[in-house]
Amino acid sequence: MQILTKKIEAYNFNELSDQAKDEFRFLENTNWWTNPISEEFKNTLNIFCNEFDINWHEYDVSPPQIDYSMGITNRDLRNYDPEYDEDILYKLTSKKVSEDCPLTGVYCDELILKPIRKLEFTKKFCDSFYQNFDIEQLWDDCINNWLKGLQAEYDYHLSDDGLNELCKANEYLFTKDGKLI
Repeated sequence: MQILTKKIEAYNFNELSDQAKDEFRFLENTNWWTNPISEEFKNTLNIFCNEFDINWHEYDVSPPQIDYSMGITNRDLRNYDPEYDEDILYKLTSKKVSEDCPLTGVYCDELILKPIRKLEFTKKFCDSFYQNFDIEQLWDDCINNWLKGLQAEYDYHLSDDGLNELCKANEYLFTKDGKLI
C-alpha cells in the first residue's frame, strides 16, 4: 500500500475571484432553506400564526412574498361574542407586554411582534377595539415586518461580507474556482 499526498492551492473566500465567489454563493443560495437562520424564521412564523389563527401556505425571499389567510378578520372582530369567542384583545395585550422573544426565544420573534408592541392600549383604544380596530392591517404589518427581516437576513447571508463571515467561522477553504475543499 502507498499513501500519496497531493498539494492543492487553498484560498480563503475573500481571496477568490468574483466568479469563484459566485460559485459558492450559488451553493449557499441552494442550501438557504435548510440553514439554521431560515429555520428560526420559519419557527417564529409557525408559532405566531398558530397563536393568532393565521394560515400561511408558502413564502419566498426572492422576490419577498408570502401567501396567507387570516382566521380572525375585521368582520369577526365586529361580531365578537365574549361568550363564545377567544379574547383577541387579551392575547394582543399579553404579547405587547411579554418578555423579549416570547415565541421561540430568537430575535426574529421581535420582528413579527413589532407592530403589536407599538400598539397603545389606552382606555379609548380598548373601549372601541372591537368596533373600530383594523385587525387585518395589524396581521399584514406583522407578517410583512417578519418578511422584511427575513429578506434582510437572506441578503446579508449571500453578500460577500456574510459569506466571508460564514467561511471564517467554519474555516472553509476553496480551490481557485470556488469549490470547497
